[in-house]
Amino acid sequence: MDGKSEMLIESVQNILLLEYTYTLILAEYTYMLKSSGKRIKGVSVDWDELKKRRNINLTDTAWQLLEEKGNAEGISRSEVIERVVRGTLTW
Repeated sequence: MDGKSEMLIESVQNILLLEYTYTLILAEYTYMLKSSGKRIKGVSVDWDELKKRRNINLTDTAWQLLEEKGNAEGISRSEVIERVVRGTLTW
């Protein structure tokens, strides 16, 4: 095998190793974030999927009640809705 082929193979191996290392680091970082409970945009803490922006229409009373329940539970309004709908939080 000539020198260029060996260099190319070595470069591809290095790229694959870097990609594998990055994947491991990202997995560990995501696990640490989930374990710590910190909220980071783009990283789901409570669910195995990310939330998407949605629009709903609510009365001022419903909005206030969501805020009060969220404050009592230490979570956001959207998380109150998520947990109630999933059945992990009772009203």
